[in-house]
Amino acid sequence: MTAAELARPARHILLDFDGPVCAVFGHLADHVVAERLRAVLAEHGQPARGAAASAHDPFEVLAYATELGTEIAGTVEAAFQATEVEAVSQAPQAPGLPAVLDYLTSEGRIVTIVSNNSTVAIETYLRQAGLDHYVAGVSARTAADITRLKPNPHLLQQAIPLMAHAPANV
Repeated sequence: MTAAELARPARHILLDFDGPVCAVFGHLADHVVAERLRAVLAEHGQPARGAAASAHDPFEVLAYATELGTEIAGTVEAAFQATEVEAVSQAPQAPGLPAVLDYLTSEGRIVTIVSNNSTVAIETYLRQAGLDHYVAGVSARTAADITRLKPNPHLLQQAIPLMAHAPANV
């Protein structure tokens, strides 16, 4: 079954960002981002310990930061968001994405992005790639609260009202 056949009965299409839209860390590797976040921790007198000290996944470093308190978690989250914005400026786009988005929206589908990546990075990428007009909404990370990230259903639940209020002509 093709993607078009799967999507045919659906009015609302929920897409993840990293992968289906672009490879967020395609040019700026995730382990480099994790190292940058560890540097932020160290600059604030909180060197990473345990698994976070060698993690390649920046989300693991963010999770560690949340254990240290709200202030340092917010600082690491801000650095993570800034690094994601930098990463998406170079991120390779998923092959055929504009054609898929054009097809979906021309068929009356409403596209919403649901992602653990930051809202600011997603919106920056969509705007820079000229794809923002295809996407009716974004439900993504806005804070260092990793308990609300997928697989937790929070981001999906947050996307539902976005879909309900999407313009009919999108």
